[in-house]
Amino acid sequence: MYSKNDDTAVGGGRPPDRFKASGLRSRHLAAHVLVAAWVVLALLAASIQQTLPVARWLAIHLFLLGAATTAIVVWSEHFAVVMLHARLPDRRWSNARLAGVNTGVVGVLTGVWADLPVLTGAGCALTVTAVAAHLVVLVRMRRGALGGRLAPIADYYRAGAAALIVGAVLGWLLVTDRAGPQHYTGLKLAHVHVTLLGWIGLPVLGTLFMLGPTVLGVRMAERTTRLARWVLMMTGGGLLTAVAGLVAGWRPAAVLGIALYAAGAAVAAQLLARTVRRPAISAAAAWMLAAAAGWLLVGLVADLVLLAARPLAEARDDIGSLVPVLLAGLVAQVLIGALTYLLPIVLAGGPKERAALRTVLEQGWVPRLVALNLGVVLLALSLHDPVGTAGILLPGAAGAAFLALVVRVLVRSGRGHLQEGDKGGASCRPVVWGTAAGAVLTVLAVLLANSGGNTSGGLSAAGTTGAGAGTTRTVAVTLADMRIRPARIEVTAGTDLRLKVTNTDAQRHDLKVEDGPTTPMLAKGHTHVLDLGQITENREAWCTLQGHRAAGMTMDIVVTGDTDGAGPHDDHSMTATISGGPDLSADFPRAGSHAMPTWPPRPTERSTRSNCTPRTPRSKWPRA
Repeated sequence: MYSKNDDTAVGGGRPPDRFKASGLRSRHLAAHVLVAAWVVLALLAASIQQTLPVARWLAIHLFLLGAATTAIVVWSEHFAVVMLHARLPDRRWSNARLAGVNTGVVGVLTGVWADLPVLTGAGCALTVTAVAAHLVVLVRMRRGALGGRLAPIADYYRAGAAALIVGAVLGWLLVTDRAGPQHYTGLKLAHVHVTLLGWIGLPVLGTLFMLGPTVLGVRMAERTTRLARWVLMMTGGGLLTAVAGLVAGWRPAAVLGIALYAAGAAVAAQLLARTVRRPAISAAAAWMLAAAAGWLLVGLVADLVLLAARPLAEARDDIGSLVPVLLAGLVAQVLIGALTYLLPIVLAGGPKERAALRTVLEQGWVPRLVALNLGVVLLALSLHDPVGTAGILLPGAAGAAFLALVVRVLVRSGRGHLQEGDKGGASCRPVVWGTAAGAVLTVLAVLLANSGGNTSGGLSAAGTTGAGAGTTRTVAVTLADMRIRPARIEVTAGTDLRLKVTNTDAQRHDLKVEDGPTTPMLAKGHTHVLDLGQITENREAWCTLQGHRAAGMTMDIVVTGDTDGAGPHDDHSMTATISGGPDLSADFPRAGSHAMPTWPPRPTERSTRSNCTPRTPRSKWPRA
């Protein structure tokens, strides 16, 4: 069945190729160029995450919000039409929805990175609107559709779209700190779960009921439809329970919800395991999908254990460390396995071309499979460098190798498409190709613009010589437990200030100074010194990781007008650069005391004071 704007075959006969006649081939080609572009940007951000602020957050969201979301929007609509035997949606509106999703994602990423709250909110609203429109289309497909044995699987896509809307709202609350720091832990955990297990996990589970037997070349079990309904009730209901429990801070509900979700995923995996009877049509796709299902189960078990054994605040960072494991083990492998099998089907013009494209995509699949999963194992073990670095490089290399093969297939298919003069793709090019170019150029511009900053600590703040001129203070700053200590530093105008920043937390952090330098991303135990130069005006410093500033990882640098450069409440170390004279930046005697001013300590000596001054952050918006 075709929509009103589908092309018809010459002479009014039935078109010989549905993909070509309806323009789906052209749309898939353009959409997967966009997916490849998002993956390239994610790999780029991941490769420089040690030097650029918020690059780790950006890499994760480039992959999930960019590449994975684009693929899910395209394929969920495609599979819903196939399984419901429904009418093809209007192609122009499908392209508009896809463009809306990607434009909104660009707005969110750019807004968070550049600290533009209006752009962040607009991007989030556009993304939610486009996904909501996608959900409406999926719901309306049921009307007038012929239905079929696999019709219940379309419900997974509807539930996944609803989960993304919830995840987007939770992410907006995290970025804007609308709910307050006291709810940060619950909101972050809920955001991670509803995005990974809802928007990604539910469509993956639903698709595996159909794609698994198809890749293996076997018939689906008779009870597939009935089990699919039960699995959706268990996973969907469990996810809803878990997210509600996490937002409310009620850990037993979260544990119960994840247990239900894990039980449903185990039932689905058991059904798929029993269908393995003979060599698969695509061994590469079959092994990748099987490995992805295995890592989903491993991640769910680890998640369940962490939630059951520890309070939410303590489990937050450990669960956060599972995100890279699931990104590489589940999301990346599902994407690679599914595209290995599906791209030749939607891009090829015949059986010979389909076989040729599949041969290209399966080149070196065994080493890629081993490298990717070995890297995931190393990521899961959280070992120290250089083994820990290998855990990042191996999946990245495997993904880059497959990406190169995808580019070859897209170029080859694109050339054939142009030679055939497929008219069906003409209407989608301005929207989808334009969105692809705009997304890539915008995010690249943001990366390049922010990579020019000095993160080595050599950038000094401009200022004139003041009362503290000639004096250098070195303040020891600690990053831990979502806090920066000290939270407030008072200095005399004109003082040369250096921050010796040390991360003592298990999670990586950095420190960005307003209108000044930024540390690299610091692992546990690593230290970096920032030279701010002469301080002449108040500054704010913060951790650039998404949500950390909103959660309270900020510090105020306050300029005082007198010679009291240290302030009575700063927790710092001070090094004098003047010898043989009084310390003009030392504390004055307290009222009522007769203590005399002291001479400066030797350069090797340090004095420490306790911090009891409350933090007064200037802005709720996390600066990227």
